[in-house]
Amino acid sequence: AFNLKRTISKLKIMGSYGNIDALINELESVEENWSSTFRAIYEHQDQENLLAKLDARIRFHTREIEKLCASHLPGFMESVKQVQDVKEALISLKDEVMIVQNESLSTLISLKAKTEEFEELNRYRQNLKALVELLEKCLPAFDVHQNLQKDISKKDYYIALRKIDELNEKILPSLINFFFIQKLKDSLPDASEKIKEGSLEDLRLFLEEARVVSKDIGKAAIQMVQYLGEDNPFGEEDDEEVSPEAYVSFIPVYKTMHVFKKLNSTDSLVEYYQNQRFQQMKLTLQHPANLHEKPEEFESYCYGIVGFFVTEDHLRRTLPELVTTNFCNELWGLTVKMLNASVTSQVDLMTNSDHLVRIKALLVSFSATMKMYGYDVSELRSVLINASDLYYEILMHKCTHSLRLIFDEDNYQPLEVSSEEEYKKLIDLFPETATAKYPIKYPFSPMVLKIYLLFKEYILECKQFVQDMSLSRRELAEGISKAVTLLIDRSLSGCFSDLLKSNLSILQVIQLSINIVHLEESMKALEAYIRDLNNIQEGAQSVKLHGTLVFKDLLSEAESQIYERLKSKIDEFFELSAYDWTLSEPSGQPSGFVSDLRFFLNSTFSAFGIADLRVSVAQEACYSACKHVSDNFLERLLSDDVKAVSQSALQQINLDLMQCEQFAASAPVHGFQDGDFLICFAELRQLLDVCLAGDWTNYFKDYGKETSKYKDVKPETCVVLMEKLREGEKKSMLVSMKKTERDKKKIIETVLKQLRQLVNTQS
Repeated sequence: AFNLKRTISKLKIMGSYGNIDALINELESVEENWSSTFRAIYEHQDQENLLAKLDARIRFHTREIEKLCASHLPGFMESVKQVQDVKEALISLKDEVMIVQNESLSTLISLKAKTEEFEELNRYRQNLKALVELLEKCLPAFDVHQNLQKDISKKDYYIALRKIDELNEKILPSLINFFFIQKLKDSLPDASEKIKEGSLEDLRLFLEEARVVSKDIGKAAIQMVQYLGEDNPFGEEDDEEVSPEAYVSFIPVYKTMHVFKKLNSTDSLVEYYQNQRFQQMKLTLQHPANLHEKPEEFESYCYGIVGFFVTEDHLRRTLPELVTTNFCNELWGLTVKMLNASVTSQVDLMTNSDHLVRIKALLVSFSATMKMYGYDVSELRSVLINASDLYYEILMHKCTHSLRLIFDEDNYQPLEVSSEEEYKKLIDLFPETATAKYPIKYPFSPMVLKIYLLFKEYILECKQFVQDMSLSRRELAEGISKAVTLLIDRSLSGCFSDLLKSNLSILQVIQLSINIVHLEESMKALEAYIRDLNNIQEGAQSVKLHGTLVFKDLLSEAESQIYERLKSKIDEFFELSAYDWTLSEPSGQPSGFVSDLRFFLNSTFSAFGIADLRVSVAQEACYSACKHVSDNFLERLLSDDVKAVSQSALQQINLDLMQCEQFAASAPVHGFQDGDFLICFAELRQLLDVCLAGDWTNYFKDYGKETSKYKDVKPETCVVLMEKLREGEKKSMLVSMKKTERDKKKIIETVLKQLRQLVNTQS
């Protein structure tokens, strides 16, 4: 009806069209979608007719409805009554329902509370279950962490590192990042640091223990080398090699290296280890100040150094990433420099040859040991050579003492061999031969033989000292030759010089000069001895002793001493002269001291002839002796202490001079003709002749001419002597005033005047 009314209203607006009934039927039959119907109505434009038809239809339907309602009203009323009853029943039921509802609501509220409580408890239980499950998953992490701490405490660092890896790589990544899990994660770096610190402490203890036992290791290594010999170097797997593991456990080092490698800190470990070993090496190289006095301390010192490097060598081979070859070589280079300086300073202080031999042997073994372990020991040669030089020096001091004893015990007489047995012993010891019949008398004294044997012993001791120093035969020979040269230059030369300055007689000095000549000749035999000891053939590189020039200097000094001692002896005779310069009458015979002097000169130069002395030396000695005698006469005659000289005193001098001239004319040494030595007395002879003979006319006439009889007499000398003669004449004139004496005085004055004029002319 609503739709119909709505349609009619619309149709009133739109109008009607022809087939109205069909449209109305369509409207009644269609509940929706009237758009096509309305379009048709609009198209026919018959809205009024349609509206009329629709009103009629509405009225029809209204009547039909009223009829229907009238027929159904009783039933409706009955239904209303029933509905009223139902309503009352419903109200009663409602009240009951309300009661039940209230009860149910109360029950439901309680149930809801219980349900909520149950649900809360269930959620709590589920949470607890989940938490327990999570905690159960975390339990392995806690167990591993707890065991990790135990392992660190027990220093099982390898296992502890595995647990850290297990936690980091397997366990912790699968766990929820709870606070305590994060704390556990954060504690792992600290655990790693504790492991590093603990392993470093173990390494430090190892280093300390290695330092303590290094001397034992070094001693064993050196003894092993001494047993095997230098020509048996160690191999990498040599069963004979000394193992430092027998003295100290290297496990801490390996563990520490593993720890730092796992923690990616290898570089820091290497740096720490090398710094520590550098410091320990410096401590090892420190030594007591009196090392040179105690060989056992020196042995301990060397043992410590060898032990240090044997330990390093072991680690170099077993743990090369920690101890490299370069590091070992760097350590060794620094050690050699410090060792050279310290050992050299200590060796230089040694004075005991036995100690030095012991220390040298240790240094040789030390060098051989380090060489066998692959270290360059070439720079140690300087220490050994310095030790050998010092040993030569100490031996030289011993030889100096022995030389002085030889000199003191020598008889300064030619050596005499009385039998063939003695001769065989001699030629076995000394390179001298003779073919004469027994007894054989050699020119030299026993001193020469003893010195030669002393030198051979010295050479042998030098050879024994250096023979194990890995030197070539040439180096050995040159070193020994240098030592012998030093012995000649310093010891033998010094002893001879001191001896020549001592109170030796002239004959002893003569014998000493002969000994020097033969010692110089024996040096060739010593050169051959050095060659034979070192298996060197004589040739272009033959061994030479460069100190032989010393013998020439010594010989020159000895010969000078011969001359000086002759002069000194002559001076002693003249000190006994006691001339009376105012003698009134000559004795008519030579003075006693002159006779003694002549006897001394005769015997001395006879000995020169017997001794194997160079002719030139004897000639020079004779010449210097004669000249010195003449000089002594002149010195005394012209001395300022002698104020006056009498003619008689001058005649006495003349007699004494004649004795000396007779000696000089007797050819006391070979190689001179009779009278050759008279030239030594020429000045004195001419002075006496001109004064005693008063031959001044010829003196002044021929003065300055080579043909003059008095060419060697200087006017100055004549003035001095004439003044003394004048004073002598004055004293005699006090006693006698004879005319002849007065004439002599005038002559003297005249001569003096002419002499002074001659002197002034020369000046």
